[in-house]
Amino acid sequence: MHLKNSSINSTHDSNGIYSYFKAQSSNITPHVSAHNILLVLRTSKRTQHMRIPPILNTWFQFSPTTTYITTNSDATFFQRYLSKQYHQQVYYTNCTQAHSIHDLCCQSASEFHIYFQNENKYEWLCRFDDDQYVNVPLLIDYLKQYSPNQQPLYIGKPSLKEPKRGRGLEFWFATYGGGVCYSKSLLHKIYDDIQPNKKFMDGCVSSNFPDDTHIAYILRKKYNINLTVANDFHHHIEGNLFTNLTNPLNIDQAITFGFKGNNVPRFLPLIKNDVYRMQTLHCLLYPDKNCMRLLRILLNQLFEEKYG
Repeated sequence: MHLKNSSINSTHDSNGIYSYFKAQSSNITPHVSAHNILLVLRTSKRTQHMRIPPILNTWFQFSPTTTYITTNSDATFFQRYLSKQYHQQVYYTNCTQAHSIHDLCCQSASEFHIYFQNENKYEWLCRFDDDQYVNVPLLIDYLKQYSPNQQPLYIGKPSLKEPKRGRGLEFWFATYGGGVCYSKSLLHKIYDDIQPNKKFMDGCVSSNFPDDTHIAYILRKKYNINLTVANDFHHHIEGNLFTNLTNPLNIDQAITFGFKGNNVPRFLPLIKNDVYRMQTLHCLLYPDKNCMRLLRILLNQLFEEKYG
């Protein structure tokens, strides 16, 4: 993990009182075993400059060879920030920048297309937005309980307290803001309905549902497949997610986090310009030597402000 240096400075970092922490600090690489999950990250020309670098420095590092990125931008940005060996994992769409139903469905179509291009290697497609943190080791462990080749599974978390009602149906949908996983069995079952072609786009627009809702609508109407709720997936609409961190289970057991506005972990940032506290969160969950150094500096600063 490569983190930018903090803007916090301290003259006490080399004092003897910190020698114990220096001796105990070591590089800790999160262990991720081989897995069968294709991770797809959606970004755009408008948001990628702010949101993608922290992701590349944090959860992308868990499994870089299995993480693909879709964007409607050009290659220049990713040639700068992404190692050359991963350039082929960036998929450039022709989707427009507008946040319309047509644009959202266009982006979803590209994510399904990436899966079917690589389906021989993966039994899951899990897709995420660029304002999310994904605890990939926990995601891998969570999905091990299922049989993706036999079970047609649609996994995620609703953003509403009641099912969606429309077009004569009542159904639950998983908001894309919390991340969604599809099993191989399900993707093959609905193959014809999610191809990146005119049929998919016309159906998406005619249903008048955004892409995450439209997919749930198809699954319920045509295949009678319901959402499997993953309670440890968390979206940005959960306003109380970060309000009470005295219980660490909120953080330690979460598989995904969605961020928006002020709905971010209530941590003092360890890294400069850590807008979503994503890098600070990653440091606390999977501390390495640099994280421990930054934490020592912050604790020293807080001590000086209170007692100095």
